[in-house]
Amino acid sequence: TVNCEPGLCGASVTYTMATGSDNCPNLTLVRALGLASGSFFPRGSNFVTFEAIDGAGNASNCEMGIHVLDNQAPVITCPPSFTVNTTLGSCDAMVNFSLPTATDNCPSPTVIQVSGNPSGATLGIGTYSYAFEAHDISANQGFCNFTVTVADQESPTAICQNSNLQLVQGSATLSASNIDNGSSDQCGTVTLSLGQSNFDCSHAGNNNVTLTVTDASGNTSSCVAVVNVIPGAMSVTTQVQTYNCGYGISCNGLSDGRAVATPDGGCPPYSYLWDNGETGATATHLDHYNHNVTVTD
Repeated sequence: TVNCEPGLCGASVTYTMATGSDNCPNLTLVRALGLASGSFFPRGSNFVTFEAIDGAGNASNCEMGIHVLDNQAPVITCPPSFTVNTTLGSCDAMVNFSLPTATDNCPSPTVIQVSGNPSGATLGIGTYSYAFEAHDISANQGFCNFTVTVADQESPTAICQNSNLQLVQGSATLSASNIDNGSSDQCGTVTLSLGQSNFDCSHAGNNNVTLTVTDASGNTSSCVAVVNVIPGAMSVTTQVQTYNCGYGISCNGLSDGRAVATPDGGCPPYSYLWDNGETGATATHLDHYNHNVTVTD
């Protein structure tokens, strides 16, 4: 028994001629059937028949089996792993690939697919594994595998709308839903984020705010909305400080009355103007008449 030579479906075999004996001289030994020693024997069982003939014409024969074994696995080559993008406007793609090829030292190895979808299948986003085997006529096997990734590289659609934002106590927080106007992606859920979300009195008026839309695959797109920041309404309360006598001035005819103006809302800092010309939050030189204060934010 011998093995196939590397890359060949058989082997060159050298064998010893059969021997014989007879009661009379002049015995002749010949190879009657089969390949000669040193010949190339194909894979499988091969037989060589020898015959012995004596001088009287009597003959006998024997047979020798030469078994050539194939223990070489076929070589199968899969296509390299690759990525295919989803069809524009959809969340899947048709995946086509070339079938693996196989070679063997003996003819006609068979290739079969053992896992994965067939070529031409429509697949959603993700990574898919494929495995193939090659079988030769001696039941030797070769293996290969590859992966196909279906990727979404299409950006989502960002749609903005302008918005007003009312300040409360001088500040306000903008949410993405305030300026989003139906942003979407062909593959489902999107995440929204803002270039700016916190506003105060320094932002009063129109502000350009960027809305960024991100899909599940990390693709992004953006749009810009105009956010009109509106200061809150302002009100003012005043409080007169009384003296021990119960009046706003210490004595009749004096101008030592005191009053405090407390603004609420609007956008600090505030400026003050009392009708007697004082410009602080607290006026300290008021007479016994009614007085006005103007507070400007």
